[in-house]
Amino acid sequence: MVRNSGKGGKKHKRAAAKSQYSGTRELLFKEDAQEYAQIKDPLGNCRFSCQCQDGKLRLGSVRGKMHKKIWIARGDVVLVSLREFQDDKCEIIQKYTGDQAKVLLKHNLISEAFL
Repeated sequence: MVRNSGKGGKKHKRAAAKSQYSGTRELLFKEDAQEYAQIKDPLGNCRFSCQCQDGKLRLGSVRGKMHKKIWIARGDVVLVSLREFQDDKCEIIQKYTGDQAKVLLKHNLISEAFL
């Protein structure tokens, strides 16, 4: 019997996840019930304190598809989905790279304070 004939393991899974979210991906703009935000503080358990473009401080949680695949740090610009029933909570659905954030600034979609 042949052992370890398949691909697997921790490092292979990380490389596959990284390739899915890396490279040139389409720049998403906000739609209805979405807002641009900046990460203020990591709170643990995939939760972050987010300063939204509308001036409110919200508790943001990372959506399940991004969990353990994208690392979010203090100061990152993200796209959040607002909840209809809870105004003080939101879901983080997209993280923007530095170049993508500069494009958003160029289109006057985010303020200068976000960079």
